[in-house]
Amino acid sequence: MQLEIIAAIETFEAWNQPWTFLEAVKAWPTLIAADRTTLQQIWIEACDARHWQHADNGQNAAAADLALQERFPWLPDHARAKLVRAASFEWK
Repeated sequence: MQLEIIAAIETFEAWNQPWTFLEAVKAWPTLIAADRTTLQQIWIEACDARHWQHADNGQNAAAADLALQERFPWLPDHARAKLVRAASFEWK
C-alpha cells in the first residue's frame, strides 16, 4: 500500500549515515514485496543520472523532485524531499 511506502520513507532520520537510506526504508516491517518493488522504482528515478548532471546541486535536486512528482504523484512533498536528499548523497 502506498501509505506504507510513505511511512517508511518519512521515518528515516539517520542523516549522519545517508548511505543507509534505501536499506533502512526497505526494511520497514509492514512493507510487502510489491511495496519494495515500487520503492526500488522510486529510488531508480530519484537517482537517475539525467537529474544529476548540472553543476548546481539545487538544479539537480529540483530536476529529481519534479521527475518524482510526475511519475509518482501520490508521494507527498516531505517524502519526495527525503528521497531527493538521499539521492543527492549518492551523487556526491
